[in-house]
Amino acid sequence: MTLEKNNSSMLVFDGTIEDMKNQLPSFSMDGHNYFIDPDNIISAIDAINDEEIKDVDNIANALGFNVSDLGFAKVYHGCRKGLKLAFYKCNERILILSFGEFQSGRFICYFEGFVR
Repeated sequence: MTLEKNNSSMLVFDGTIEDMKNQLPSFSMDGHNYFIDPDNIISAIDAINDEEIKDVDNIANALGFNVSDLGFAKVYHGCRKGLKLAFYKCNERILILSFGEFQSGRFICYFEGFVR
């Protein structure tokens, strides 16, 4: 697994979850277009069991994100308060995201890099 960290967090979406489902967030990078379906975002906890990702602790560490160990579970924080580390499989790449409900009803998604 190789981690390609983006130079800075890139805002991909900021709005309601309904808006996100009606108009899939997208961005372009390196000549490729990426569309993110919120129904297929993989949480960091689920990614631990994914054969293509699984090294979530090292990814969070490399990005400088905090990980809270609650004893019975870990919380993988994203780049901003209220956001969580997440992943999305797209165009044979795995996108690293910070995603979540930033404020009540307001969802934010940042692109952080790739796992290859």
